[in-house]
Amino acid sequence: MQTVLNYLSAHFWPVIGIIAIAWLGRHFGGMIIRRIMTQAVHRSRDATMTAEDVHKRQETLIGLLTAIWKWLVIIVATVMLIGELLPSIDLAPLFASAGIIGIALGFGAQSLIKDFLSGIFIISENQYRVGDVVDLEGAAGTVEHVGVRSTVLRDADGNV
Repeated sequence: MQTVLNYLSAHFWPVIGIIAIAWLGRHFGGMIIRRIMTQAVHRSRDATMTAEDVHKRQETLIGLLTAIWKWLVIIVATVMLIGELLPSIDLAPLFASAGIIGIALGFGAQSLIKDFLSGIFIISENQYRVGDVVDLEGAAGTVEHVGVRSTVLRDADGNV
């Protein structure tokens, strides 16, 4: 019982610190991303973009970058917590095996990767944004969400 209490007392504050910093990073990182992307899109605005176009572009990029940031914070915090709570586990073989599994999954999920890369190009090239009315391969409607892997449309009847 004493060993458990010693273990908990030795790791309590570092674990709380990791969780607190991860929470703060996740929360304030989204606010920082919003501020930076608002300024960046506004500065890169050309003469053909209306205020609505600028707003759509900002919201699309902010949504994408915030999602990536939140996942990155979760992954880093998880690795740090594992390293703190289980110091006897060497994480290098885990990362090496994750790389090999990633390559195998990459070959198996080529269409998924193709969709992901297409989504990145759609967003980066500003082909369409949230709020635009589009016709994509027979599906027409207003763009509600643009992700790296999918686009959500709502048609005139309200169907998603």
